[in-house]
Amino acid sequence: MQSPEDIEDLKNHKEKFLFNLTQNFRKSLIIFDIRSKEKFEIKHFKESLHIPIQHPFTSNFSLSDLRLLYPQNNALQKLRRYCIVIGSDSENSTIAKNLEILLKSHKCRELYLFDEEYEEFLNRYPFLTEGSGVPLYPMISCGYPNEIIPKFLYLGSHFHAENYDVIKILNITHIINATRNVKNAFKGQGVKYCRVFVEDNAKEKISYHFHKAFKFIEEAKQINEAGGQTAVLVHCAQGVSRSATIVAMFLMKEYDISFEQSAEYLKKQRFVVEPNQGFVKQLKQFEARKGLFSRSNSMDLGNSYSPYERKSLG
Repeated sequence: MQSPEDIEDLKNHKEKFLFNLTQNFRKSLIIFDIRSKEKFEIKHFKESLHIPIQHPFTSNFSLSDLRLLYPQNNALQKLRRYCIVIGSDSENSTIAKNLEILLKSHKCRELYLFDEEYEEFLNRYPFLTEGSGVPLYPMISCGYPNEIIPKFLYLGSHFHAENYDVIKILNITHIINATRNVKNAFKGQGVKYCRVFVEDNAKEKISYHFHKAFKFIEEAKQINEAGGQTAVLVHCAQGVSRSATIVAMFLMKEYDISFEQSAEYLKKQRFVVEPNQGFVKQLKQFEARKGLFSRSNSMDLGNSYSPYERKSLG
């Protein structure tokens, strides 16, 4: 795997952004697929709505006409409440653009248009698709963790970390468990773990674990760069505060960016990200040290545990 060179590379990765949209808006997402019927039948996003390409979506085309295509779909009556994705290809980009203009004119605000990158998205994430050219994948009720670095670093909740199908499909080989109580579900089954024993409490010194966590992710990254295949999942209970803090720290050091830059980037990938104020303060202190680990956490913590941690590890 070739790592993105800087944070701008990550920001410009449209397929990853679309993947994260599908997870952030899992229960309020509409995807209009404007490609040929043949392409749609071979592979399409599950539950996407195929729009026949003979529809020009000219200025006199109305939402009523659109709704007639799928009269049983109640979501089309409430489009403004949904995140809308228009997926197309180079052959039908003009039609897709016309549909975008139509929806904007009806004040649909959460609206995204993807043309050539849409098919790349379908190819990169086949487990989100169905069709005659796609093998069957298991249904994942909890969805997938958000992708932070393409095919390498993911941020999610304990539901993702405890779901065998998620771990298998995403090829997760390394997991940072940033909780006190969630068990390492697949220990001894080929998955390596790093425990960050903290509560989501502003008084917790999560920065004490920064070096250990960074080293763990970096080691997985080096295996990738040497030709191996690894992927890291960082999780806490809900994927909101503790795990987000660890991932923000990694991005700050790996890409030499500020706390604000890392926070902005993470929020766009996983909307629920919200480190508590104590963790924010520690991240800003980490920034002030220019990514240097403080003496208290620069030691090798791989085999250094508090009495509580030793007891929990059993």
